[in-house]
Amino acid sequence: MKLERVYISNFKGLKAVEVRFDSFDCLVGENNSGKSSVLQGVVWALGRSGTLPLALYYDQAENVQFKLTFTEIENHDLLRLSPEQREKIQDIVFSGQLQLIVKFPPNEKCETLALRRTAREERLREPSIAEALQGKRGPAITLSVRENYPEFADRLPENATITVAKEFLKASILALPDDQHVLIESPLPTGIGPSITNLLPEAIYIPAVKNLIDDLKTTQSTPFGRLMGLLLEGLGSELANIQESLASLNRLLNRVDVGGETVDGRHDNVKKLEETIEGFLQDNFPSIKLELNVPPPELKTILSAAQIYVDDGSRDLIDNKGDGIKRSLTFALLQTYVQNRDQQATTQLEIHEIVASRRPLIFLFEEPELYLHPRSQRVLFNTLAKISASNQVVVTTHSPLFFEPGVTASFIRVSKEATLPKPVGRLYPISLNLDQDNTEVFRLTKFENTDAAFFSRGIVLFEGESDDFYCKHTAQC
Repeated sequence: MKLERVYISNFKGLKAVEVRFDSFDCLVGENNSGKSSVLQGVVWALGRSGTLPLALYYDQAENVQFKLTFTEIENHDLLRLSPEQREKIQDIVFSGQLQLIVKFPPNEKCETLALRRTAREERLREPSIAEALQGKRGPAITLSVRENYPEFADRLPENATITVAKEFLKASILALPDDQHVLIESPLPTGIGPSITNLLPEAIYIPAVKNLIDDLKTTQSTPFGRLMGLLLEGLGSELANIQESLASLNRLLNRVDVGGETVDGRHDNVKKLEETIEGFLQDNFPSIKLELNVPPPELKTILSAAQIYVDDGSRDLIDNKGDGIKRSLTFALLQTYVQNRDQQATTQLEIHEIVASRRPLIFLFEEPELYLHPRSQRVLFNTLAKISASNQVVVTTHSPLFFEPGVTASFIRVSKEATLPKPVGRLYPISLNLDQDNTEVFRLTKFENTDAAFFSRGIVLFEGESDDFYCKHTAQC
């Protein structure tokens, strides 16, 4: 599954832009041009929750809106949904594609819509079908289908009920060629809103902040904590005995469900504590019942609370070390993730089972080269290139190291344009998705510091000794 395109409107300085993503994309441009706004827009769009702060609206009287296009959706992606949910999304996920519209009205929670594949003919749409079958029973159902939908009538199951007839017609209409359908902006199918998150990519966002302490807290809501979580996900099968011990502890603390029945095997002291609290509460509310529920202990929660100490001559928490070490630690976690992923892919586990159980990831990095030595930047670039083989990577950068044909094929030049009432960001996509021969030619042409010119606002071209002398003399002046 791939996030191919995002349209962003009214978000920060992005009044109306469209971004197309590949496997490894670089946003380049000067400071304060809007590069970070693109990444943050993707995070808000994929998160699809909460109320957007008014400071993030270009115009506070208008909605912030994101339109997301996902492609390359395969059967193993759909396995992240239940069979019932897969049934419900048939008319919004088709031909391996899903298009969502995420709206944030000012001071209101977001609304998620989808482009729904709908029959071009009005008579083939659900309201018309419902009207045609309304009040029909027995043979009258078959007769109505023959009169209104003769092209499908021969395949209608015998003695069909209204429900069966509607499902049959829906499936038959969905199977019609694309030119007999149109895409209409519609609410998500009933009950699918929260669940569809399991289908969508998860954003791992690492901002370019000078104080990284908040992002180094080991909670799942921070980039550092999420990376730790990714590394710990594979430990479950290896620590089966500990998992069983935690399950035993949970049975001592809570009522548990066994075969559809609630079993109370809690420790006597836990039961006594609950009874005591309930007794005092019943002094004022005699008929009330109280149930004490302790959050079940989970291995992931325990491990993700780990603290990391670094000894560089002085042993201390990573929080108290320099920004360079903090930044390097984040990418050490990334390198570990890549190594573990490669090892996992070579085990006896079925690879489609691994893929199906996990949401795809899209890594969003602001200036990943920040605080890193050029040699470390090269190591980081190679790590991100490996990650992009199986997960999307989008970076904002000022480093020519990322200008690498054959690896980073897609660049987006971001610039700010002076307009009223305030400046807006503009995007200029540049595709370097070259074949092998052109890639080699490109490598030759970028040899003489051409990559640095790519990141510059202006370029001076000259040839010959006289021009060389003139430029050097002018520069000294």
